[in-house]
Amino acid sequence: MKNCVLGISCFGHDTSASIVDEKDGQVIFASAQERYSNIKFDDNIPLFTINECIKTAQKFDYNIKYAAIASDHKLFLGNYFFKELKKVLNKDDITNEFINFLKTKAINFGYYNKFLKKNFEIDNYISNNFSHFNHHDLNRIKDLVSWYFNWSVKHLKIKKIIQSFIKDIKIYEIEHHLCHAASAYYNSGYNSSNIVVFDGQGEDATVSLYSTKENNFSLIGRTYWPHSIGILYLKGTEVLGYSLGDEYKVMGMSAYGKNSLDYIFNKSYNIDDQGKLKFISNKFIKFQDIENTAHSCINFTEEVKKILPKQINKNFKQVHFDFAKTLQSTVEKIGYDLSDFIYQKTKIKNLCLSGGVALNGLMNNKILNSNNYDDVFVYPASGDDGTSVGAAQYMINKNIKIKSKKIKTCFLGFSEGNAKIKDNFFFKNNYLEKINCPDIAKYIANKIHENNVVGVFNNKSEFGPRALGARSIIANPTIKNIVEILNTKIKLREPFRPFAPICLKEYVSEYFNIKTESNFMLFICDTKDQMKNLIPGVVHNDGTARVQSVDEENKVFYKILTEFHKISGVPILINTSFNIGGEAIVNSIDDAINSYFQMDIDFILINDELYKKNLKKLENFKKPNIKKFIDKRQSNFKNINKFGQFNI
Repeated sequence: MKNCVLGISCFGHDTSASIVDEKDGQVIFASAQERYSNIKFDDNIPLFTINECIKTAQKFDYNIKYAAIASDHKLFLGNYFFKELKKVLNKDDITNEFINFLKTKAINFGYYNKFLKKNFEIDNYISNNFSHFNHHDLNRIKDLVSWYFNWSVKHLKIKKIIQSFIKDIKIYEIEHHLCHAASAYYNSGYNSSNIVVFDGQGEDATVSLYSTKENNFSLIGRTYWPHSIGILYLKGTEVLGYSLGDEYKVMGMSAYGKNSLDYIFNKSYNIDDQGKLKFISNKFIKFQDIENTAHSCINFTEEVKKILPKQINKNFKQVHFDFAKTLQSTVEKIGYDLSDFIYQKTKIKNLCLSGGVALNGLMNNKILNSNNYDDVFVYPASGDDGTSVGAAQYMINKNIKIKSKKIKTCFLGFSEGNAKIKDNFFFKNNYLEKINCPDIAKYIANKIHENNVVGVFNNKSEFGPRALGARSIIANPTIKNIVEILNTKIKLREPFRPFAPICLKEYVSEYFNIKTESNFMLFICDTKDQMKNLIPGVVHNDGTARVQSVDEENKVFYKILTEFHKISGVPILINTSFNIGGEAIVNSIDDAINSYFQMDIDFILINDELYKKNLKKLENFKKPNIKKFIDKRQSNFKNINKFGQFNI
């Protein structure tokens, strides 16, 4: 029997699980929990997805040798906690002794609450050892413990719940940023590379700079909480009325803005000679403790809110778009500066990017276009979902050296055969009509050329937030008003949101200014001026496009694109995710068919079968409202999820 390793991500949002072959480090299966639950950015412990991994391992005759989880509960009481605690306790030995007590003894008694007197052991320790401190200092100690110790307790509890679920499979804890770094490096194909990891936060790090050579990771520089580029972008997202996970919408907004508010960020950060990012408070940016904790967080002041008039129902004014643009430009500059810093230290010409901030395609392309790097690789699941793969691959490499291999597709998730179609409500009630034709790709290309829209459900789902050919909606990019049609009638989302092009690999350089392969839609580049009017459906307001290059490995897209190119002379199609605004990308055949009937899509390809709607039958069908539709899919998951939802 073959061996594999179970990888688990349960740090916060975008929980996931994966299994990786122990022999060569190749991913067998990987999925975010949200694909099943339809809870976007799902933060529940991914027991259902872990069980899918166990079932997949059994199906392909794998033994799960051990598990790796993408966080280490002990590190929440790490460098940043030590530094802040020492400011009160003054001495290294006293600080270390208290932290050791928290890690080894107090943690066994659960959460600490200074008001409810939970975990008396901590209060007793403070009373017995720190009674000579004044009230302010004692309160500061308790506030620090209230946040950082409780995070450590939380992640130990998560580990114990997962351990109980997987029984005698041993779990190893891996530092969060190392998991991000590993997911990028081991799938890049590079022998040596720089790696920049940036996100909201790991256990206490927010930016980690690594260099790698022949699988050895060296830490070059690190930024600790509260100086977080990811949280800065999130707080800007919140100022605009959005929330966690909506940062990509702000990136889309930025195309309509100008850098007219750059004074907000003027001299707001620096990077020191150790590669540490530091934000500097000013009139518009400040650090503020969360109430009753000593957890400081970067935020925008009321002065910024005075500049931005309150918007209702996302009815944005120009100043909102200008704020999005200025925020985006600042993040691009910070990303560029961090990448430049590590290059100047190592002179290595390859770069990997990972962490949630690496989903920012504009920033990625700015870094790519610098003279420092010959190539830049971004892991397709560079957010927290991808750390389940990174955790498993990192542990495998500690025991059996594996070679970095460049991936070109990421179809690693759920799949099912067409026998499942017959179980769907719309099929059983004759709302679906099968189309029989000798060449499905050619038929689809012709229908798209006639301005029809096609949903694609093809085999294994993608791992990561982008639809790349397995759960996609495709359309004709040459239609002038196609963006409006897709946003308002099909996707049901904000009108300023752009759509991405898929392009035959050999023609990418004719249409777009991009320096590397872009298999995963993670670089937003300029469209060539002479091509903009030819493909208006995929060119954003600022002339950019989030291109996906397609070759024979992406079989379905390649065939359809090739036929569309023959018909139209254009080797490009619009590709967007198969979901309605507010819904997670469809996962199962049932999800896909139900969403197909909720949207004004003309055809649906399900693996190797093509269907259309029975329009006569639909005359008396009334669609549910969007909320009910999304709730129904979530309810369907609850009905099949026998493991329950755990969010602690």
